[in-house]
Amino acid sequence: MRHDHDAASACTEWFYSTRCWECTGCDSFFTSEDCADEYKTDKDMLYFPPVGHDLKNVPAKEPTCVAKGTVEYWHCERCTRNFGDEQGTSELTTIETNAPLATHQYGADGVCKVCSRKAAAGVQANAGMVWYDTMGEALTALTDGAQLAINADYADTITLNQTCTVEVKAGVTAALTSRLRTRKTALSPLSTTAPSAI
Repeated sequence: MRHDHDAASACTEWFYSTRCWECTGCDSFFTSEDCADEYKTDKDMLYFPPVGHDLKNVPAKEPTCVAKGTVEYWHCERCTRNFGDEQGTSELTTIETNAPLATHQYGADGVCKVCSRKAAAGVQANAGMVWYDTMGEALTALTDGAQLAINADYADTITLNQTCTVEVKAGVTAALTSRLRTRKTALSPLSTTAPSAI
């Protein structure tokens, strides 16, 4: 009969320190499958009592824009289980919190400093440029006289209801149309990849 070494069970159960074979006829143990006398050994040399958890404290983490936050917990380096206490008595089924993901931290270029995602678009009115995750959010914030910066490819046609300046970033493809018949939307020099239906 073969017995395998299971490091994960060693924390709480008796375990074999290495793979071995037990002869059910003579109850001897061997460290080789051929059960030759030269590999014969005592069970006491192979079978050991539980050694307990090897716990490492992991501090709580706040959520980011791409990863959920986690509670403080203790992680066993041996069996890989997680616990809510340093004694290793309260096992956790999850370490993630229910807190929502954090907002993207867009830099001046509209790229998130954490995950490198591009904002869909930005709006600049009286203050600096404010970047938005979706085009819908940007268009909602857009006002007459503001600047709309299109920062990522957009498959649908963008309908503008305001008189504004539009900048399409280099390499970005977007299509624009305006509902204002007497006003025109000014396109920046970088908007050559964005056909306008105005």
